[in-house]
Amino acid sequence: MKIYGKYLFMAFIWGCIFSLYGVMYTKETLSLQQLAIDTSFGVISACNRITVVILLERMVPYIVFIILFSTYIYQHFCYSSVYFFSRCTKRWQWFIREQLRLFIYALIYMVLMMLGRVFPYILCNKLSIDIISIEVVCIIVGVFSIWLFTAS
Repeated sequence: MKIYGKYLFMAFIWGCIFSLYGVMYTKETLSLQQLAIDTSFGVISACNRITVVILLERMVPYIVFIILFSTYIYQHFCYSSVYFFSRCTKRWQWFIREQLRLFIYALIYMVLMMLGRVFPYILCNKLSIDIISIEVVCIIVGVFSIWLFTAS
């Protein structure tokens, strides 16, 4: 958590940045379900140049995570030599433990990004929450965490 933990809070900042426009320029209350669907790239009506640019803009936090955390396991091979790993008796347990940490990083990243998306709406009291919205948020966080984990 020393090296990579500080990068997790970027997700909260990204989420707040993406929500500021919606908070400033909408007057009505937004449901948590609509916000979660917007986080997962929304509903795409047509595929044109503007839509592709918007999708690329929304993909930036995920691409940053993939770039930063793709080196998470590889860094051990950079610091140590092959000699160390050839003598390590519990290689599989070490590898599974490191994979589990990477998945936890992806999960925390998505939770912080979702909290960053929700935070400005809560401050301005423009968010309605129900049980279905919470289920949708949990599903989206789970799916995107698995996607970030496998992409990293």
